[in-house]
Amino acid sequence: MALKIRRVVTGHDQNGRAVVAIDELCRQGVAETDQDKRKAIYAKIQETLLDDLPFAPIFVFAQIVGYDNAVKNYRPNPYVPINAWNCNEWSIG
Repeated sequence: MALKIRRVVTGHDQNGRAVVAIDELCRQGVAETDQDKRKAIYAKIQETLLDDLPFAPIFVFAQIVGYDNAVKNYRPNPYVPINAWNCNEWSIG
């Protein structure tokens, strides 16, 4: 199945790759109120992603983080590229 692919440079799509068909299915999925129809849409998303898998990650870089205990509410998050995701909650004290 040949899919239309566009290049994106925003958000958390670190590969800069977006599939137009997936975007459309996602829009349909969030708009659908019938649970069975929504389930079928998300199943189609999964099927499309597996059919067009651009790569299969086989490793993850180790992330070593250090911080001062004076910084309160610092919470590392392995799912973001930098650990400033909740810096609005940080305080010194």
